[in-house]
Amino acid sequence: MTLQEFELSLVYRPGKLNANADALSRREYHTLNMLTTVSQNEIAQLQRQDIQLADLIRYIECKTIPEDEKSAKSVILLSDQFFLSGEGVLFKMGIPRVDKSKLVVPSQLKEEVLIWSHDTSHFGVNKTFDRIRSKYYWQGFYKEIQNWVLSCEGCNRKKNPKKSNLQLMTIPCSEPLSAWAIDVLGPFKRTVRENRYIVVFTETYTKWPEAVATSHTRAPLIAKIILERIVYRFGAPRQLLSDRGKNFLARLVAELSTALRIKRVHTTAYHPATNGLVEWYNGTLARTLAQFTDAFQDDWDTHINSALFAYRVTPHSTTRETPFFLLHGRDPRMPLDVALIPPTELEGELAEQKEQLITSLRLAQETAKENMQRSQQANEERKHPVDAPFLVGDLVWLHVPDSIKGLSNKLRFRWHGPYRIVEQISPVNFKLEIEGRRVPVNVHASRIKKYTPRERPDNEVEGEDEFCNVPLDCIPLDSMPHVPDPTMEIEQEDLVYRVERILKSRKRSGITSYLVKWQGYPLSQATWEPSENILDPNLIVDFNRRTKQKKANKAKAKEKKEGENKRTRKESLNMIVVKEPENENHSNFSISNSIITVLIFIMLFTLGSATRLGPRELGDLYDCTTLQRKWTLVVAFVSSVT
Repeated sequence: MTLQEFELSLVYRPGKLNANADALSRREYHTLNMLTTVSQNEIAQLQRQDIQLADLIRYIECKTIPEDEKSAKSVILLSDQFFLSGEGVLFKMGIPRVDKSKLVVPSQLKEEVLIWSHDTSHFGVNKTFDRIRSKYYWQGFYKEIQNWVLSCEGCNRKKNPKKSNLQLMTIPCSEPLSAWAIDVLGPFKRTVRENRYIVVFTETYTKWPEAVATSHTRAPLIAKIILERIVYRFGAPRQLLSDRGKNFLARLVAELSTALRIKRVHTTAYHPATNGLVEWYNGTLARTLAQFTDAFQDDWDTHINSALFAYRVTPHSTTRETPFFLLHGRDPRMPLDVALIPPTELEGELAEQKEQLITSLRLAQETAKENMQRSQQANEERKHPVDAPFLVGDLVWLHVPDSIKGLSNKLRFRWHGPYRIVEQISPVNFKLEIEGRRVPVNVHASRIKKYTPRERPDNEVEGEDEFCNVPLDCIPLDSMPHVPDPTMEIEQEDLVYRVERILKSRKRSGITSYLVKWQGYPLSQATWEPSENILDPNLIVDFNRRTKQKKANKAKAKEKKEGENKRTRKESLNMIVVKEPENENHSNFSISNSIITVLIFIMLFTLGSATRLGPRELGDLYDCTTLQRKWTLVVAFVSSVT
C-alpha cells in the first residue's frame, strides 16, 4: 500500500551491473506478513487481552461478574449470545438456519480483517460489510467498516459518487443461467500479451461474471468467446443482451444465436443504461483492476481472474447472496478463513448432504428472486435525493476530467485532493485551497465530493502498555514525532507554479501550445500547456520577440555565409588566371579570335562545373577579359589539363 503512491516499474538488472544494491538486497528484514496464520490458542489469548472482551470471557468461563454495575449488566445480557469453543475461542451465536456462528475479532486483528476484506477488492460499504459479517463480528463493526471504506484513498481517487438517474425498465429473470448480458470494455493500453479489450459477461439471475482479455473485438472472436466461455460451460442461454455494436450485430453472431435458439436483445442507440447490469460491472471491474495495475498500465490483464473471484464471493446488493453460492450451492474457502477459522468435519451421509444442498440452493434462489423483485420495486418508487450542501472548511475530493495521453482513462485516478473549501461563492460554486498546490478558484459542486478521514481501529490491549498513563510533560520532546498544529495559521508563499520561460511553441488543430520550463524544476519536467494556462502575457510576448530575433540572426548569418562563399570562389578562380608578361610578343600567335573565344567558353563551362559558379559569375568573368587575357586563360587551361 505504501508504494501505490509512486509510479515505478520493476526492471531486471544483472548483479554485476547493479553492485551498489547488493547490500540492500542481502539485508534481512524481520517483518510480519500481512496475512499471518494465527493459531486458535493465539486468537484466544488476543481475545482475553482485549479490554472490551475480557470481562465477557471471564463471565462465560468462571461466572465472574465485573465490579462496575454498568459493565456487569451488559455482560450478563450479552452472555447468552456468545460461547467459547473447545480451544477457548469466543464466537457469536448465529441465527439457526439463517447464518453461521461468527468469530469475535479481537482489536489487534481488526485492521487485518478490514485490509483483506476491502483493500483486496475495493468494494463499497455494503458489500464489504456483508463480506465481513458472514464470518466475523465485533462490537460496532459497521461504523468501522463504513469509515474504513469511505476513507479509502484508492476508492476516493477512482470512484465517482452515486447519482440518481431516470427510471429504467427491468428485465424479468425466470431461472439461473437463462439470460446473459455482454459488453466490451476498453480500449486500454496494450499489455505485454498484446491485449487491449475485455469482453465481459454477466448472468442476470445469479450475477455471475465472466471476462476475457482480447487483442481485438471482431465478430469471429466474439462468437468464439460466446461459444467457449458461455455455451460450453453453462449451456446455451435463452437470451443474450448486448449493445448495438457492429461486432454484436454481425451476421456470424446472428447465425450462432439462431443455431442455438438464443434470443438476442439489443439496447437502444446511445443509451447503454439499458444494459445496466453489465455496464455497472464494467465500472466495478475497471476500478478493481485500477487498484492493482502498475503505473505503466501494461499488466492489467494478469489481474482479471483475481478481480472476478473477488466479485463472485462477495454478496450482491440485489440478491443478498454471493454469485458463487447461487450458482454452486456452497461458499468457497477463502485464504483468510484458512488462517483464522478452524476447519470443520462434514457430517451425514451423501444422500443427506445432497438433499440439504438442493434445499438450501432452492431456498437461496427463491430468496434471491424475492430480493431482486423487491429491489426493482424500490427502484421504481425511488425519488431523486437532494445532496446536503458543502460547508466552508470541509475537506473534499476534486474531479479532474483531463486524460493523460498514452494511458487509459478508465484506469487512472479521477479524483484529486483532499482540498479545503475556503469560500462559497454561490449555492453551487466553491473556492478550494490546499497546502502546496492551488486549484481553479471557482469549482462547481458537481465536481467535488466529501472527504472522510480514516480512523484506525482501537487496538488497546489490557495490561500491555505500562506507560499509557504517563503524563505528557514527562515524555522527552526528542522522542516525540513532529506533528504541526492544524490550528496554527502558517503564512504560505505564493503556491502558483511559476513559469521560468517558454521554450517552444506548436499549433495543432488550431490550438497553440507552449513548452513551459517551470521555475525550480529541471528541463526534463517541462510540459506542453495551452495558451490559456499561461497567466502572464509578457511571457508569450518575450517568447515571440526572442523567436523573431533568432530568425533574424539566422537570416543574417546565412547571408553572410553566402557572401563569404562567393568571395572564396572568385579568389580561387583568380588564382587560375595567370598574368601575361608585359613585353610578350603577340605576333607569335596566329590563332584566330573566334577559336580562342570557343576555347574560353569551353574552359569557363568546365570551371563552372568544378567551382559551381553560376551563369552570371561566368559572364562577368568573360566580359572583364581582353583578347590578350583570353589567350593567357587558354594557356593556363591547357597547362592545367595536361
